[in-house]
Amino acid sequence: EKLLEWLSVHDIWNNLMNMANVQKSVSNLNDRSISKYHFFYELFSEKKREVWGNKTPQNSENVELLFKLFPESKLIVVTRDVRDVVLSWKKKWGKNPYLVADKWGRRMSGVYDLAQKDDRVLLIKFEDLLEETEDTTKKICEFIGIKWDKKMLNHHKHTENIVDGKINYGKPLKKDNKQKWRSLASPNFVRKVEETAFQGMGKLNYDIAYAKKEKPLSLFYRKYGMVHDALAMLFVGNRAKKNNSMADRISQIVKQIKLRIS
Repeated sequence: EKLLEWLSVHDIWNNLMNMANVQKSVSNLNDRSISKYHFFYELFSEKKREVWGNKTPQNSENVELLFKLFPESKLIVVTRDVRDVVLSWKKKWGKNPYLVADKWGRRMSGVYDLAQKDDRVLLIKFEDLLEETEDTTKKICEFIGIKWDKKMLNHHKHTENIVDGKINYGKPLKKDNKQKWRSLASPNFVRKVEETAFQGMGKLNYDIAYAKKEKPLSLFYRKYGMVHDALAMLFVGNRAKKNNSMADRISQIVKQIKLRIS
């Protein structure tokens, strides 16, 4: 019961849709030894599914802990060219591009190292998903042990819900949604991004256009970037959302603060 209470506080995005039913079933249990697998499986939804997934980007920072909790789980890391990532996050969220590049570099470098020694980790390039959709989706299906279906090539026709704030959700893949940095970013901007994410780009075999060596962000700039991103949460929010009012942005900030305090 304490765990359920703790989870309800931390479920700020309402992922645990079956919380009420699980609370009822647990309280009626005479046998206290409910399995961990069954417990979490039931939390997500009352629907029965072969595989449950979660695509929170921060999961890549907690892989070892997640594997301890769910040793039979698998991790699929879809990595996108950091130069396109920073442009996307800057446009949508107003994020500091060099802090984004720094996070990308640390996350991708870490999961790359893990993938070399743990067969529960699969690295997929976003660009491969665009260019070789069928082969890449078949590779993913084989990895998680489910049957491939040609419907996956037209996933947008089978999307149940459209999520507000996610620009491409429920839409066809855009084959040209790559290397936008070549036309939208200056050489100096690209060089700084590459220097910040230099190690991760090298490990994942992304061609480096301008940088000659790695230049990590200074402690001062990290702090500056964090202040920048905090202000962006308040004054920018999610530009793709229909409801991106100040009240909505403040509500999201309050949720984050409560989460960190708890």
